[in-house]
Amino acid sequence: MEFDRVLAESIIKKYNLSYTTFNLWKVLGEIPDKYKDEAKDKNKQTISDDTLRIIAFFDNKKLRESGFIECFNCSTRLQEAKDHQLSFSKNEIQAVKKSIGELKENLQAFLKNNLEWNAQFVKNLQPLFFDSRIERKEVFNQLNHMEIHVLAKSIPLARLPKNNMYERIKICLVAFYLELDLREGY
Repeated sequence: MEFDRVLAESIIKKYNLSYTTFNLWKVLGEIPDKYKDEAKDKNKQTISDDTLRIIAFFDNKKLRESGFIECFNCSTRLQEAKDHQLSFSKNEIQAVKKSIGELKENLQAFLKNNLEWNAQFVKNLQPLFFDSRIERKEVFNQLNHMEIHVLAKSIPLARLPKNNMYERIKICLVAFYLELDLREGY
């Protein structure tokens, strides 16, 4: 059968084989057929509900998976979970929950404390606007390219366009907060 790193590691561990066996299988590009049952067991492996929620959560275009990488043991962990149907560890699940909670708290605090279009509004928007977990163009989808550019450059309030930009920013953030709240499921 075709070589699969995760499967090979689990077989090596289960049968207490040497690591040179792993390297040999890797070079050959296949795992001996006598371990086919292990592949079947691997495919039957159940994935935890929390892992399924996290994978579904990251299907949201408004979130950048790369912004949550620090929650996982390695940068490819999320993709491995999707591909191999492996559950996340408790620490990884807690880190993701904590990061999502922080993002929601930041959004909620901003929406509660910034009720007027003024210099403080724009200043307080910057940490959210540049948050690595947010896909800016997707979250602020009601703003045009120029308005996003203006916010990204932290242009003083006096030079900002006098239109309904304030209301549209609030609508975007409220919609994003509600979407996080609904998708989180924790």
